[in-house]
Amino acid sequence: MKKVLITGVSYGLGQSISKLLIDSGYFIYGISRTEPINELVENKNFVWLKADISQLNELKETFEMIDDLDILINNVGIYSNSLFENESTENIENIIDTNLKGNIFVTKLAVEKLSKNSRIIFINSVAGLNYINQESIYVATKHGLSAFANVLGNELKSRKIKVTSIYPGGINTPLQNQNPNKEKLLTKEFVSNYILQIIAANNIEFKSISFYPEIENH
Repeated sequence: MKKVLITGVSYGLGQSISKLLIDSGYFIYGISRTEPINELVENKNFVWLKADISQLNELKETFEMIDDLDILINNVGIYSNSLFENESTENIENIIDTNLKGNIFVTKLAVEKLSKNSRIIFINSVAGLNYINQESIYVATKHGLSAFANVLGNELKSRKIKVTSIYPGGINTPLQNQNPNKEKLLTKEFVSNYILQIIAANNIEFKSISFYPEIENH
């Protein structure tokens, strides 16, 4: 049974991915600050690890409970829609610490436990490919994560670890509760199923995938 580490499993996309992969025969380590739903916590193929990915010391303690991994899915992200001049320094720090530093911290610790022929997936955003007004800090972190993933993929080729960045448009999750067009966004089930297809195609290298509104492979 392949072991998958997923961050941000308490709700939204992370929860959806976890449920789908468990049903598909995977064992899940789920990292989040708050406890996931009982359906996950009570499943024998799911282990919840409480941690804030922006806190390196918490993560180090968490990874002591993980022996080895086959797949890492970096899912956690904080979204902000605001003019830069209205952003507080506290919010700027929080977004950068989570979206960029936190995902890099998780990846650093996971790489030590990933087996040969494994895969790392970054749930990025169209904001990691474009420049979107009123999302300056969010865009900056997603572009940074995109660059990091591209370099990492080249560095890990010798270990046959594949790195994939996914760039979806808006997903109908709690992060989009204030969006008046929320019901027209991608569903978390659609994105989760696509991630399952990537994982199942273990021998195929997907460097980057974007779908907004249509799927494109690069």
